[in-house]
Amino acid sequence: MAPTAKSVLAGANHALQVLLVVAVVDGSSVRQPRLAAVGPAEIVVNMTRDHCCRPDGACLNWAGHLGEQPDSVPGAWHNPLTNTTYLISATAWGHYATVGPSLSDLRTRVCETPVYVSVNKTTPQSYANNQWLQAARVFPNGTGVALVHNEFHGDQICRRGDCKYCSRNHSVPGIECETWTVDLGMTYDGGATWTATHSPVLTVPKRFQKDQARSGYGALGSLIFNSEDGWYYGHVAKAKSAGAPENRTGFCTFRTRWPADPSTYRGWNGTAWATVWVDPYDVPQPIPAADLYKYECALATHSDRSAHPSPRVFAPDTAAAHPEWPSAVMFGWPEEMSNVMSYSFPEEGTGAPFTAWGNASFLDVRDWLDPHQFATPLMYPTVLDHDSPFSSGVDPSDEDAATALSYGFVGNNSMHLYFVVDRKYIARLPVAWFLAGAPTPTGPYPAPPDNTPGCPVVRVTGAGMAGANGDYRIEPDLHNDHHAYAKDGVHRVLCSGVAPLPCRWTITQDGQALYEATAMSGTKLAPPPEGWAVVPSGRGVAPYPVVKCTDL
Repeated sequence: MAPTAKSVLAGANHALQVLLVVAVVDGSSVRQPRLAAVGPAEIVVNMTRDHCCRPDGACLNWAGHLGEQPDSVPGAWHNPLTNTTYLISATAWGHYATVGPSLSDLRTRVCETPVYVSVNKTTPQSYANNQWLQAARVFPNGTGVALVHNEFHGDQICRRGDCKYCSRNHSVPGIECETWTVDLGMTYDGGATWTATHSPVLTVPKRFQKDQARSGYGALGSLIFNSEDGWYYGHVAKAKSAGAPENRTGFCTFRTRWPADPSTYRGWNGTAWATVWVDPYDVPQPIPAADLYKYECALATHSDRSAHPSPRVFAPDTAAAHPEWPSAVMFGWPEEMSNVMSYSFPEEGTGAPFTAWGNASFLDVRDWLDPHQFATPLMYPTVLDHDSPFSSGVDPSDEDAATALSYGFVGNNSMHLYFVVDRKYIARLPVAWFLAGAPTPTGPYPAPPDNTPGCPVVRVTGAGMAGANGDYRIEPDLHNDHHAYAKDGVHRVLCSGVAPLPCRWTITQDGQALYEATAMSGTKLAPPPEGWAVVPSGRGVAPYPVVKCTDL
């Protein structure tokens, strides 16, 4: 029997409007839905063009790079006082929002007033250093609470001439001189501005030590309210050193009766909600090893090692239409996989909600990314439903209203996968739930076959710098053990670098780099067909080229 589908409009702002979301196969119900992309990606915020500068006029960070770089899972909330939606990807340098009536109608970058300003103290015991606003929850009366990811970097202090926290002015694996903590923020104007109110909320039970490895808690998921027991739940990553064993990765679950009260936070320790976080500068040190379990939470059970967990709750109308579906879903970033987002559903019957998650599924969106726009793999993926603040069936007087305003609901009419690209862009693509076994759309950008090493001609197309486009013929001599190609006396395609180190395929003009492959090359390989980007500080401009072997 052929599948049937209910048609809805997936998004009005997409070049390709998609009319397909809920599929039914043979009239059967499936317990867990399957997520699929249903339209191509688009760039929502372009920081190379739309970045903000600080009130003091600074636009660059200490390294001379653009200061406002998207550096966190995209987050959004809807201000009930002004009927305005805010979209951010937090960065410690400065938190500026893109705003509009809804996520479907974002209109303005607000550079006059940041939504949050990092405290930027220079002592580890302050727990108020480099900060990222995350897990924002706005209430119908315009108040709100957010959890703030905080990082202290001793190497940064050393760069300024004070090396009492770190012997180096840059971190190395195992000696990151770094600690992560979780702080608390509040808003009283619907999320237009947020202020820090308490530091720390979550931290490891030991004081900072000079030249220590990275440790702590951070990279927060959203706060969700569980109407069945009246608790708020959240998830936080346990930070690890680059030299730490893999089995130390993961995140743990905490809960609180009222997220604005830091004394009410309790973590799941594997058997009970008994973890209590303490400020190690307020208690005698060291804490006996036999007592450390009281101040550390247990890792949640999940099948993959995805980072940056982002839980969502199914919207009331979707839950009513599909009572067989789970109540919530967790989105994550499997960093070892390219252009993939993970998602999983909570295991039931554990007695400890949201501490165990089932086998992860993976959404691969490579075929939905235009190679002329997207050269590097996605980062920090999550799902935001544009309809969340306007969900039907929500009582404006209860906690569901705050979940709606905080983009905590997912339905099936206007979900989008939001992600960061190259810390320069916030992008999105529409996604939808399908029942298992139902056919799903295929993307318009299937990966081309690899180019053949030594092919006589490569053709460059689609580059924003028109002179780079055209046919390049193979040169008689190798360059860095790779074949090189020339179009004229000006433009070449070659693998740049210094032997015997790996080289990088590059398109040049008069010897100056225009575009480069985002991945290094192995020995005697052909130039990649996709994955080209503008060379930093080079003369190339977007869109990015595609390079393919061809026969003339």
